[in-house]
Amino acid sequence: LKAVVGDARVEVDYLPDEDGIGLWVNDLEIGAHGATVEEARQHLVREVRAYVENFLGQLRLYLSWPDRAQLMPQVLRLAVARSDDELARLMNNLGGHDL
Repeated sequence: LKAVVGDARVEVDYLPDEDGIGLWVNDLEIGAHGATVEEARQHLVREVRAYVENFLGQLRLYLSWPDRAQLMPQVLRLAVARSDDELARLMNNLGGHDL
């Protein structure tokens, strides 16, 4: 698993707006919004977990799409998270701080 995952990173963009904060995972094309960073983080963790489960559940399909197949290291990195807190720690924002 380490050989496949390598140094895969999952970067999260922090996008404040007048209604709160948006978080966007550019590689996975997944985003979430909340009134606070914590609320947005909770929403994003749920969305990412659902994406990873769907990706692995339909692995053959995703691997047939080159743009999705290249995400395998990031998906596997996120798939090993045992809790929502661990999943959040595996995603880093552009400033290098944990969510």
